Amino acid sequence: MNTFSKTCSILCLALLFPVLTWSQTRVLPPGYVHAYSQGLAYTEAHFQQGLHFVEFLLNTRLSASERQAGLQEALQSFRHDPQGTLAELNQVDQQMQQVYMLTDVPTIGLVRSALLAQLYTAFQGTPNPPILVTLMEKYTPLLALDLQNNLALTRQDAEGFYDFLILVGKLNNPSLTVNPQEREQVVQWLGNSFATLSLEEKQWLCIMGVFNAYVQELVAELGPSQKQQLAQAAYPQATPSPPQGDGEYYKWISEMMAQNHLSMLNVLENMGDDGGYWERRKFDW
Repeated sequence: MNTFSKTCSILCLALLFPVLTWSQTRVLPPGYVHAYSQGLAYTEAHFQQGLHFVEFLLNTRLSASERQAGLQEALQSFRHDPQGTLAELNQVDQQMQQVYMLTDVPTIGLVRSALLAQLYTAFQGTPNPPILVTLMEKYTPLLALDLQNNLALTRQDAEGFYDFLILVGKLNNPSLTVNPQEREQVVQWLGNSFATLSLEEKQWLCIMGVFNAYVQELVAELGPSQKQQLAQAAYPQATPSPPQGDGEYYKWISEMMAQNHLSMLNVLENMGDDGGYWERRKFDW
């Protein structure tokens, strides 16, 4: 958790390009040509490459209108500089192929956080930023940055942290529900306190958007006996409670983050999940 691979670092640099594409809603063959320019073709395969990256980055499936807006931006860029556009997209895809080889969910989450940190920094103050920035601000609004460690804390991560605690609590108390006001308090506190946390705490927080979404899917597929088994192996006391002053609240948050989240993932995988993050989170690619 404390270091990034060379591949991750290269990927962060390779993705500092505004030219990113999305596929349209209709199913088209990879060789379908969307546009020609200066003897080069922009195909459906190029759109799929861009779609995969963007939805991985945002941890969500884009709407048809969002893909269409991305398509128009991509075609405009392609017609202006077809060779440069294809070269940049090919470089992005090559690096993403290395990311797809990762199977450890926390590592995947750290790669994504590093990308968000790099992109938010690269486009800060840019006039007329690409649609990617608009989508990031919509789906992964930034709460805090740690540029020294390439970490971006987003609202999605902070909400994922709270939702993960609720998930764990519900294993022992099925009637437990999300409290919107409490959830917002947690989000705001985490954003304001991020700079004071240890590196390990920051890293765990910054992967919770990815980690929580993945674990939620796994738990939803478990039967009653499996959920009981998971409850015994997880964290019976990890149930959110309202803050009682900053000092006590920080202590509570720290205790929750100090829990070994990986133990829960290990238990889930031992119950039959093969650790196939990409098979589950590719949004019907």
